[in-house]
Amino acid sequence: MTEPGAELVVPQGQQHRLWGRTLVVVGWTLRIVGTLAGLIGIQRGRTAGTAQDPWGTPYWGRVLMAAGLFVVGSLLFLAGRFLAARGRQHVAHIIRTLDEIGRKPFVLYLRPFTDDPVRARMPSPDPNSSIGSVFRLSGRTQEETLRRLFRPFGVMVAIGRPGERLPLPGALRAYLPLDDWQDTVARLIAQARLVVLGAGPGPGTIWELVEAVRAIPPARLVLIVHHDEAVYEQFRQAAAAEFAARLPRLRQEKGPGWTPPVFPAYPPLTRPERLTSDYVLKGMICFGPGWEPRFIRFDPTAPRRRSRAALAKEVNRSLEPLLRYLKEPGTAPVPGSPPNAA
Repeated sequence: MTEPGAELVVPQGQQHRLWGRTLVVVGWTLRIVGTLAGLIGIQRGRTAGTAQDPWGTPYWGRVLMAAGLFVVGSLLFLAGRFLAARGRQHVAHIIRTLDEIGRKPFVLYLRPFTDDPVRARMPSPDPNSSIGSVFRLSGRTQEETLRRLFRPFGVMVAIGRPGERLPLPGALRAYLPLDDWQDTVARLIAQARLVVLGAGPGPGTIWELVEAVRAIPPARLVLIVHHDEAVYEQFRQAAAAEFAARLPRLRQEKGPGWTPPVFPAYPPLTRPERLTSDYVLKGMICFGPGWEPRFIRFDPTAPRRRSRAALAKEVNRSLEPLLRYLKEPGTAPVPGSPPNAA
């Protein structure tokens, strides 16, 4: 086990904070300039056939100029998002000792390391939105959005992926030795105010799931589902097999009648024929007092199609009972669950 005051592993790459701040400033500048150029291009394209041109530019020339402004503006905007995210990697705080983690309430974010490249992506344009919506795209990565959603519960901490050169934007990273991580992660699970675990079938993730069920109350564990039904089914099967293998030991600790959670099937969409694009975050799983899981599906085909902003509000509403429980034990920690579900 890594001792609390011991120095932790650091990434292979070297952070340059001045360079990182420069990239952030340049990135934001490009986003602003790109937005202005793109919006001017859209406006000129709409008025190309009616506006008077003092230079006598023909109609096709005005259309080409408008299209060029839009394309250049879009490229500048997207490049600015990338540069700013790269800059945040250089200025991100790296946890040097475990003593830093326990000073304030924290959220422990656990996930398959194979998910990290995907969680480092930023939103792409919605094909159903207007052409100008590209300039409303957030510059936050998927992981940064998660950190923002769970911010009321504490600072988000994650174990860094072995071998990465720089920390990804999002949760604060702590890097552990490859041959000494389970005991340390188990201790962090027990100390965390909330454990957020990405549902994936990898053996490390399944071990973390069982350890969380063993060590903390049901209300302090939330599973987030980013994958499709096939990967989630692999997760269900792997979790069932691991719980079955460790059941005798778990019953020694929790009692002979204790039963592990049985995860529900992947909820179907309300109207699958209407699906044009799905949310990145498919759903969350919260737990009742006896480890009864409830899959909260975020459905893009509901009667009224929801935007990304509406999805964020829905996720926040789903988390409100859990936040109330952590602040005032005795209230209902799971949406729709009875009070005193501790």
